[in-house]
Amino acid sequence: RVAMFGPFIGFFVRIGNLINSEILGSRSEVPWAFVFPRADSVPRHPVQLYEALAYLFIFIISFRYYLKHTGRLKPGALLGLVLVLVYSARFVLEFFKDKQSDVEIGMILNMGHLLSIPFILVGLFLLYRPVKQ
Repeated sequence: RVAMFGPFIGFFVRIGNLINSEILGSRSEVPWAFVFPRADSVPRHPVQLYEALAYLFIFIISFRYYLKHTGRLKPGALLGLVLVLVYSARFVLEFFKDKQSDVEIGMILNMGHLLSIPFILVGLFLLYRPVKQ
């Protein structure tokens, strides 16, 4: 049950990243692009806001899932759901982020993508593993 509060905490962390101009999005011409004066004067995707909203949405989904299935959840299912949703969202949103390291130059998938894949797989395992009663 503790797992479902991780995305709620992540919501506040990403709002802090937005305020501090951390984890910049890629350059963008969308009307809602942000300019981060601490970094540069280039309009960028507010990827911190995208992630914050995704995490808040995931918290609501997981909390409702928990309330609906109270007493019928197999061990680890809620953690599996949270892992799949959080890291799938992160995987998608990594495409909107600026490169964070020189190591990522020339890579099709960046480090955030590569680190998300194992957590998605573990989450799927926890959701769909057979549980002996």
